[in-house]
Amino acid sequence: MAGKVRPTLAQHICNCIGSKKLAGLLISGDITSRAEPAGFQIAKQLLRDINYEVPVPLNSENILICPGNHDFKRASTDLPDGSEPSWIYNNEESTKEFAELYHAIYKLKPNRYFASGKKILLSSGHILEIAALNSLMLQQYPNFDGHGYLSQEQLDYVARQMGWYDSKNQNAVRIVMMHHHYLPTCYVEVMDVNRASSVVYDADRLMNWLTEYNVKLLLHGHKHKSFVAQISYPKGFCQNNITTDELHKVAIAGMGGTGAKGADNKLAMISFDNDEMIIQFYRLYSDQISQDQICQTVKLRL
Repeated sequence: MAGKVRPTLAQHICNCIGSKKLAGLLISGDITSRAEPAGFQIAKQLLRDINYEVPVPLNSENILICPGNHDFKRASTDLPDGSEPSWIYNNEESTKEFAELYHAIYKLKPNRYFASGKKILLSSGHILEIAALNSLMLQQYPNFDGHGYLSQEQLDYVARQMGWYDSKNQNAVRIVMMHHHYLPTCYVEVMDVNRASSVVYDADRLMNWLTEYNVKLLLHGHKHKSFVAQISYPKGFCQNNITTDELHKVAIAGMGGTGAKGADNKLAMISFDNDEMIIQFYRLYSDQISQDQICQTVKLRL
C-alpha cells in the first residue's frame, strides 16, 4: 500500500526483545556508510528511539560500540607503492565524526585506540567483562580499504584497563567484540589483489591474547552475515607437548547486520541460563512480508 509506514529499526529490535530484560546493547561497527555526519546523527536517533520503546532506558553504562571500516574517513589519495599506512590515531580528521558519537554516548573523549570496555552484573548472577577492540588501527586509503589490524599496543592497553593483568576472574564471562573477522565467513573470498580480505592481519596474535586472558566469546560484524565457529587453541607460547585437555576454547560469532544491500537483515541476542550462553539470531523483515523471527539458536557451555 502506497504511503504505508514501516517499523523503524528500533521497533524491530524491541519487538525481538519482547518481555526480556535488556542488559545492554553491543554495536560492532559500520554505523555509517562513509563516516558521514548524517549517518552518526541517525545512529543517535536510533539509540533515542530504542530508549523510547524499552521499559528501562539504556545509558553510557550498558552501551558498547567499536568502529567499522565505514566509520573512519579514507584518505583522499592512494597509499604509495611500498609505503606503510599511517596509524589512525595520527589522523584526527579521519576519526572526528566517530569520536563525536563516542563523546555523545559516554561524555568522554575516546582513548587513542578507540577501544572501550564494560563490566556488567546480570540478573542471572553472571558477571560479564566485555572489551570492544578497534580493528581499524590503520588509516584507510582509496587503494587500501577495509583492511583490519589490532596491534600489540592496543591489546596490552585493553588488558591493563580491564584489569586482566592482575587476576583471572574465573567468575566472570569475558567477551571481546571487534568489527573485522578472526576467521573468514564468506564461502569463497573474492580473489582480487586490490581487495582486502575480511580477516585482521594479526589474527594469531589476537587468539594468543584471547587465550591468555580466558576470553570465552569473540563477536564481530563486517560481512552482514550470521556466523558461528569454535577455535581450540594451545594455552601459552611454544608448547612442545599439547593434549586436547590443554586447549582453550573460544567461540566466535558473526552477529549479522542491518541495512546492507543483498544481505539478510539480522541481529542477535545473547542470554544466559545457568552454565549456558545462548545466542539467538533474528531475521528482520523490513518490508513486512513476514514477522521478525528467530532463525538460529546457538548454545555455548561456559
